[in-house]
Amino acid sequence: MKQIYLTIALALVALCTSAQVTVTEDEITPSSVTLSFAPGNDVASYYVCLFDEGSLESQFAMWSMFMGFQDYGDMIMAWGFKNEGTTTKTWDNLAPANTYDIWIQSLDADGTKMEPQCYKVTTAAQGGEEASVINITIGEYGEEEDVNGVLQSYQWVKFEPNDQTAHFFDFIITDAGYNEAGGAEGVKQILKDSEGQPQYTFYSTDNDRWNVVKGTTYHAVAIGVNAKGEWGEMAEVVFVAGEGTQSAVKDIVLGQKNNGPIYDIMGRKVTNLESGKIYIQNGHKFVK
Repeated sequence: MKQIYLTIALALVALCTSAQVTVTEDEITPSSVTLSFAPGNDVASYYVCLFDEGSLESQFAMWSMFMGFQDYGDMIMAWGFKNEGTTTKTWDNLAPANTYDIWIQSLDADGTKMEPQCYKVTTAAQGGEEASVINITIGEYGEEEDVNGVLQSYQWVKFEPNDQTAHFFDFIITDAGYNEAGGAEGVKQILKDSEGQPQYTFYSTDNDRWNVVKGTTYHAVAIGVNAKGEWGEMAEVVFVAGEGTQSAVKDIVLGQKNNGPIYDIMGRKVTNLESGKIYIQNGHKFVK
């Protein structure tokens, strides 16, 4: 079995070296890549799709039976964009210092698929060697009815990293939850435990609204990491929902239950909620 997987892995590496379409890097930033594609004379049309590095095989295994993909090319064509000549494409909202596979499926004049090819591109790093600092701003409070006609309250909270920050984590939590977690040190550890979990990682300003209960005291908390992998100090702001006051906080907001379906941060519908995890309900974030 190991030999089979090794053969597949070597085949994928080989595919990454073929080139019916020439790729040029036009601009690389920490959060985006802009590439130009120029097809060869034998290429009538081609499809281009971005994947996390090394994920093509696992994505195919996951989706082929549901979407009827017969090979990698079918998946690239279904998910990628089509072009018939030289073109330029930008991908945004990428993670800094991260490598991605740009998979290309070319077709000849008869519509026959050629071997898929892969181009690897790495986003630029961000952050500096000084301390990561996160600024927290408590924004507008509001109320609105959900899909079931139940009045829901929300508070906007903005977490802004300085230019030394490579990435950061944030949330808001009730005063009771803050104390239950062990105060500042306990909450700081919860934030740090998010390291290595892309769904909870932010690279630029996080400005979102959280479900709250008017008159309840919350802690907005956040902590960042610089380019050297060093943790900064935890930022914290204490505020009372609906009063518009603030102190200087970072990270999670503890929300309340609504009546709509609940999804995790990856968009998957869930029924069993785990304490300390972020969920989305009726378009709003909350923490169990």
